[in-house]
Amino acid sequence: MKGLKYAYENRSLENMNREKWKDIVNLEGYFMISNFGRVKRQEYELEFTDGRIFMASKFPGTI
Repeated sequence: MKGLKYAYENRSLENMNREKWKDIVNLEGYFMISNFGRVKRQEYELEFTDGRIFMASKFPGTI
């Protein structure tokens, strides 16, 4: 993106050129971090004590 000083300022949902993603330790399946320092949330499910289930969908490339 034009005019940004650091890669992590790029809030675009598209992956950047040569960007690689890996799980964050102890948060596997919830969050990932890229080699440029950007973080994205993964899809997850939350069950309430009353049995209701909340599904947080992952949109492609959510940042």
